[in-house]
Amino acid sequence: MFFGTKCSENPRSDRKFGLCDPTGEARAYSDVANLEHWIATVENPDGKEVRFTAIDNCLPLFKEDTKDMESSCDGMLTTGNRLFLVELKARKRGDWRSTGIEQLENTIGLLKKHDPNELAKYAVKKAYVCNKLKPRFASIENERNSRFFQTHGFRLDIHATVTI
Repeated sequence: MFFGTKCSENPRSDRKFGLCDPTGEARAYSDVANLEHWIATVENPDGKEVRFTAIDNCLPLFKEDTKDMESSCDGMLTTGNRLFLVELKARKRGDWRSTGIEQLENTIGLLKKHDPNELAKYAVKKAYVCNKLKPRFASIENERNSRFFQTHGFRLDIHATVTI
């Protein structure tokens, strides 16, 4: 359901590119040209082939037995045995961190439910909440990070740069 869909872009090997999330119902995408649209920066120092797959506003994820859409993160990056879930925010105020973490948790649950075999192929799994209006964050507290990893099997990071 999540992997190899129409929502997956062609792999890119740029050493630096951005992730964008236009307002409205448009899906997130990767970009190299329009820095002002970037919400997160992806650093790819080794030039690995990285694939971005949009999730929110692209994959039809409905709550069971309803026509209500699931809350999901904006997308994921995959390369080799590494998987990075990414929630993109552009807010100065409000509890954007908690909201982003909830969207990541829900997406992880959906991945485990719909694509457990594909998910198991990834040895490194990280989840990012990225906010271009708050690019520098204090380190996330160790207890929350540890609990997130123990519960979901993903390392959690709140940072505007995703390092491959």
